Amino acid sequence: MDKLTEYPKLIRRIISEYVELCNRRPNKDIETFLIVDESKKHYIWMNLGWENGDRITGITVYVRIRDGKIKD
Repeated sequence: MDKLTEYPKLIRRIISEYVELCNRRPNKDIETFLIVDESKKHYIWMNLGWENGDRITGITVYVRIRDGKIKD
C-alpha cells in the first residue's frame, strides 16, 4: 500500500461516513459538513449554526497529512 495515495482516500471516506451519519438525524439549526483541501491534504469535519441563541462554530475533527504522516 502506497500510504501517500491511500491515506487521503481512507481519511476522506471515514470522515465522510461520520458526517453522513450526523446528517441522518439533522438539527435544523446546526449544519454539519466536510471541508477538504486535496492539494494541501487537510480534512475538516465542522459544525456551524445556532443553539439556544448562541452561535456554534466548531471543528469536530481536523486531520492533515504532512511529511507522509497523519497529523491531528
